[in-house]
Amino acid sequence: MNSDTARGQAFTLEGFIGAMLILMAVLFAMQAAVITPSTGGAADRSVQAQTQQEAQDALVVANQDGNLSETLSRWDDDEFDGDELNRDFTRSYTTEEFENVSKLGAILNESFVDDGWSYTLEAHYPDSDGTDQYILVDNGEPPADAVTASHTVVLYDDQYVMPERQQTLEETADEAPIPREFDDDNPAYNTVEVRLLVW
Repeated sequence: MNSDTARGQAFTLEGFIGAMLILMAVLFAMQAAVITPSTGGAADRSVQAQTQQEAQDALVVANQDGNLSETLSRWDDDEFDGDELNRDFTRSYTTEEFENVSKLGAILNESFVDDGWSYTLEAHYPDSDGTDQYILVDNGEPPADAVTASHTVVLYDDQYVMPERQQTLEETADEAPIPREFDDDNPAYNTVEVRLLVW
């Protein structure tokens, strides 16, 4: 074997080994890469889908035993809106306050707040001017990529204003935060869309 042939075989072997090393390095780097949410805070689609499902489930669970409806009709709590029923909500619950007055608050704190998430809870309802809203829990302006879930609740005339249960929604309709929307012969008081935004 002459020296040129030996040198050619050595270069070929050296190139093959170099290519193998580069391929192994690329494969190792791909396996070691950590995929994190983007810098803007947007979670990937699977995390968003899971979060939205958890948010929707929280609203459904709170609605099943009537707690969501009671939360919407909680208008005369001294700690929330003062002694007088007032059409204008002047403040929102904190997450800690909401946990103390609503099962939904406890569910949301356990599911989201304890894991570092924030949420805002809104009530949207029709009134004589179109659609109005009040914010039950306000944690600031949600970002554009916030996850949204909603559930519609029908309030009825014969439901009690919480927590004292001394007057019905129909009896307090003139002063209540959520006005009566239906005709007098309709037992329904109003429909409210509860909207939960999580980020």
